[in-house]
Amino acid sequence: MDDPTRYLLVSEFTPRFKLYYNVTDDVFAMNEPKGGTLFKRRRTAVAVQRLLRPSVRIVRCTSRRKEGVTVPVLPKRLRRLTRRRK
Repeated sequence: MDDPTRYLLVSEFTPRFKLYYNVTDDVFAMNEPKGGTLFKRRRTAVAVQRLLRPSVRIVRCTSRRKEGVTVPVLPKRLRRLTRRRK
């Protein structure tokens, strides 16, 4: 229960354009990892991935509580590409 490791389903079109899958609403959140569903078990993420298109991949990340909400902390290689221009 204390393990912060989670799995996120990501569809990447370009380095700056990623879609994060939200199971609850059956939609993709654009460029916003907080909008995606965090899976605790990898095999559950794999089962959902099989139902989606082949370009969706599973990304291992950690999670943190921020203002009472669990948010994903992406790996550096993925986070670097998700930053928005200012």
